[in-house]
Amino acid sequence: MTTNASPTTQLKSVFLKNPFAVLPAPTELTYPNGRVTPELLMHYKAFAQTEAALVITGPATVAPPNSRKYSLLRADQPKYLDGLRALTKIISSNGSLPGIHITHTGECDAQSLMQGHFDYRDNLDWINGDKLVTAFRNASQRACEVGFRYVELGACYFLVLQQIVKEDMEDLIREIFDASIRAVDENHLIGLRLHPECPQHDKYARLFIEMGGDIVAYQNLGIPELDQVPAVPHRAHSMTNLGGPALPDKVLELLKHSCLIGVSQSLHNKKQAPHFD
Repeated sequence: MTTNASPTTQLKSVFLKNPFAVLPAPTELTYPNGRVTPELLMHYKAFAQTEAALVITGPATVAPPNSRKYSLLRADQPKYLDGLRALTKIISSNGSLPGIHITHTGECDAQSLMQGHFDYRDNLDWINGDKLVTAFRNASQRACEVGFRYVELGACYFLVLQQIVKEDMEDLIREIFDASIRAVDENHLIGLRLHPECPQHDKYARLFIEMGGDIVAYQNLGIPELDQVPAVPHRAHSMTNLGGPALPDKVLELLKHSCLIGVSQSLHNKKQAPHFD
């Protein structure tokens, strides 16, 4: 994807050299215990070298997994921070801002995510609201401490945060938003990734921005028509995803409605890596 759409964007004190972001996606390159492998570092190094302004790693979990057949990153304990810090260094040293997508997977087996099964639904009777709020707050704070400039709360893949959004558990969601936003200072951005088919997405997109969030992103939009782009209070707070290649004219039209364009990792490969200039 080559386009002349390269305006510098500033959100708070964070500068983005162009409007493109590499989206998070599960990989098989993480150790089963959730630690970063050398292969994962090279994986994200390649994305940073495509010159996207922002490279979002993850998903990373905010709580310990229930299955040891696990291959998502972990952001739930300090012992994982050295690996996450290595990710931020390799992304930033190759020209992109490092970001991380954090989520709570509940009882989901991460292998389902590896295989693209994103319709898992958990029984939420186990939820302890205080622990959930603390988990997202601590993971957000740790992410900033190790050098991620963008922290994204995952309310997609039908995992825990998406389910409580869908069930309209407003008091709990407000607490999670407030704790996570407070954990991120002026030198970092915080985003919320929603599924556009969730009936409550508009309500909670607006709430997130009103409470001080910076970006609302939408999962699985494919290549949307302009009338399909979900509304947020202002284009400066919106990331629109591309699920496939798009002509520059299309990208320019989308940028009238969004400050960032999210590009799927599947569009990046060694033979045809997009160059953003």
